[in-house]
Amino acid sequence: MFAGKRLGSLTSLLGAGVIASLLLLNTGCAGRYDVNQVLRYLVEQRGLDTGETTVTIRVSNQTAGYDEKVLVRIDGLTSVFECPAEEMVCDYVLTEIPDLIEVIEEQRYDEDGGFAGGWVVEGLPGFTLDNTQYRPGSIIVLQVGVESPQVRVL
Repeated sequence: MFAGKRLGSLTSLLGAGVIASLLLLNTGCAGRYDVNQVLRYLVEQRGLDTGETTVTIRVSNQTAGYDEKVLVRIDGLTSVFECPAEEMVCDYVLTEIPDLIEVIEEQRYDEDGGFAGGWVVEGLPGFTLDNTQYRPGSIIVLQVGVESPQVRVL
């Protein structure tokens, strides 16, 4: 009976390994590694895809203990996206697909609400996206923190 349980566990582990290998082959990770394609696949498979009529702005707060505010200009209108320290990842769904998204600056605040630093990135390469760089259903990740902020499209 004990050997049967171990064999069952081994079979489950092998099955998961085969599925993971097929996923990597299917998404192009065997030979040509495309992390965005893998992440997009995982988002769609887990039912997190927001659909074909939206774009999601995701603020990924990489700081420890600081609240984040990111100023973003979307089709000429400035919006503030906040992400408290305790949440670390905050999603904002745009119900219309914008033509232009420009990250202006990132601001960091301590637990007392005092300004603790930030980055002004307005006009810097990589912080302005037009609608040729994302599509309906895309997730635009704004990774912010003590190190220089980054923007990625999934």
